[in-house]
Amino acid sequence: MPYVLVLIEANMTASFHNATRYLVDTDIAVDFLRGNKEATKFIKENAQELVFSVITHAELFCGVRSKAEKSELKEFLLMFPVIEINSKIAESAGEYKRENGSRNGMGLADAFIAASAVSTKLTLVTKNKKHFDFLENQITPY
Repeated sequence: MPYVLVLIEANMTASFHNATRYLVDTDIAVDFLRGNKEATKFIKENAQELVFSVITHAELFCGVRSKAEKSELKEFLLMFPVIEINSKIAESAGEYKRENGSRNGMGLADAFIAASAVSTKLTLVTKNKKHFDFLENQITPY
């Protein structure tokens, strides 16, 4: 996985100047990790404004196939702030799942990501418009 090198070569750092604006959904991160050019461009151009959910961390680690990939993924994720789950986010996630899950197929993981975005007033960056159709603050970057 060359994703760590891409960010290092672009002179990205873990200094975010409190300008965090976007919560990255797992689908965007997966595209980046697989070398998708559009995802890579978005991540590189917005690296200092990106935040990840601990739920996205868990989903990404589900796809790790070797110790080397695990190590590289950890290094990549350390470059970004992470939103932890608290009781407010958990309560909202439960409500989002209850209110939307049967209608749009949203699972609990996506409900946690949605609640994290709303709780922190971040714009969700996702390609999954269906599961997040109730969120006002979302973009599809490509």
